[in-house]
Amino acid sequence: MLLNIASMYKIGSVLRKVESCLIEMKNIDPIRKLEFAAIYQLAQLGDLVTRKLLSSGTAVHVLHQYLRRNNETLRDMSEKRPQLL
Repeated sequence: MLLNIASMYKIGSVLRKVESCLIEMKNIDPIRKLEFAAIYQLAQLGDLVTRKLLSSGTAVHVLHQYLRRNNETLRDMSEKRPQLL
């Protein structure tokens, strides 16, 4: 909700603070973080998560785990969130 409002009214300070919190939070799935980054244009969050996943060599595995936990497929993701793919 806070991200929606901050994005809608272009409140950069709130967006940056939420982005910082998301970067620090360990209990949010990295793919979910990428969704937030794509939807709300949080470049730093997107870059950090992407680099971490790619450097660890686990990006595909993490994506498939996320999809399985959420009963989704790659097709669902491409239809709902095309900016991620």
